[in-house]
Amino acid sequence: MISKILIISLAGIGDTITSTPTIKAIRKKYSKAKIDLLTFPYGNKEVLDGSKYIDDTYIFVDKVHTPTSKKPPFSKLIKTLFLLIKLRFKGYDLSVSVHPSSSSKLALIAKFIGAKKRVGFDSKYYTHAVKLNEKLHVVDRNIQLLESLGIKIKDKKQYFYISKENEDFAEEVLKNKGNLFVGMHPGGYWKRQEKKWGIERFGKLADKLNREFGARIIVFEGPSEVSDGEKMSEYMKVPPIIIKTGLKNAAAIIKKCKLFISNNTGLMHIAEAVNTPVIDILGWAYFHYSVYYEENKKLIAYKYLPCHEVNCPMLKGGPVTCNFECYTKISVNYVFNIAKKVLNKNHL
Repeated sequence: MISKILIISLAGIGDTITSTPTIKAIRKKYSKAKIDLLTFPYGNKEVLDGSKYIDDTYIFVDKVHTPTSKKPPFSKLIKTLFLLIKLRFKGYDLSVSVHPSSSSKLALIAKFIGAKKRVGFDSKYYTHAVKLNEKLHVVDRNIQLLESLGIKIKDKKQYFYISKENEDFAEEVLKNKGNLFVGMHPGGYWKRQEKKWGIERFGKLADKLNREFGARIIVFEGPSEVSDGEKMSEYMKVPPIIIKTGLKNAAAIIKKCKLFISNNTGLMHIAEAVNTPVIDILGWAYFHYSVYYEENKKLIAYKYLPCHEVNCPMLKGGPVTCNFECYTKISVNYVFNIAKKVLNKNHL
C-alpha cells in the first residue's frame, strides 16, 4: 500500500509547472496518501502552494540554482543536508523525480532519501528507470514516469494555483488602467542571458501593439531584472505598467491579459497554466520540448537554423561561439504579426 509519496522537482519554475499534470494524476490515483514536494525555494514552491495536490513542501537550497548571482550562506547548505536526512527517516513508499531527473546528482538524492519505489529517468539509482525521450514535450516525458507504474493520464493541462486574494490583488492593480492588457517578460534566469530576445525589440513591439490596438503593456520584473521596464519605455510613447511582485500575484495579473509575450521563462509557463494565450520567443532554447502543446494556448516565435540540429553551442553546453542569429532573425514585425492574429481573434 502506498501511503507516503515524495515528488522531487529540482529544476526551474517552468519544469515544476510542466510536471503538474503528473502531480495531479498522482493525487487522483492515491487520493488518501500524504504527498510531499521537494523543490527549490525560488518560486517553485508557489506553483502548488495552497492547492489540494500537495500536503507539505520542503525546500532544497544549493549553491547553483539561485535567483541572482549572490550565493546562499553555508549555513543554508548545511540545513539542506539535514533536510535530506529528515526525509530519509520519513519512510516514503514512492518517490517520483520529475524532469530533469536523469542527472546523477538528482538520482543520488532520490537514492539517499530511500523511498521503496523510486521513479525517474535513466539512472541505476531508480527502482523504476524510464528511458528519456528527448523528442517528447516535457509534459509527456513526465507522464511516461507514471506509465511505468501502470497509471494513465488523460488530463494534460498544466496548473498553477491562484487564490481569491491573488485575483483581488490583480483586480485592484489594473483598476481603471485599460481594457486590453498585453503582458511581457523581457527578462529571464540570470544565468541564461543568451535566452533573451532583447529589450529594444520588446520595447518596439510594445509600442507597436499600443499604437495599433490601444493595448496597455504590462512588464514583469524579477529579482535579477531591475529596470527592464524602464529601459523598454525608451522605445514606447506610452510607458508600460511595471509589475514587481510575488509569483502568485503575478500569475493573477497574467491571467487578466489577452496575450502574454515572453522569452522562454517561468512566467511564460505560468501564462500557459492560467490559460492566457502565449507567444514564446524561443530562439535556441530546447525546441523539441518547448513546441506548441495542444492542451495550452501557446504559439512559437521561432526561426529554424541548421545549427539547431547539429552544432548549437548552447545545447552542447560548451563555450558560446555564435552570434545568436536564432534571436536576431526574429524581427519585431514577425512577432507582431503573430500577436495581431491572437488579438484580432480575442479582442472584440
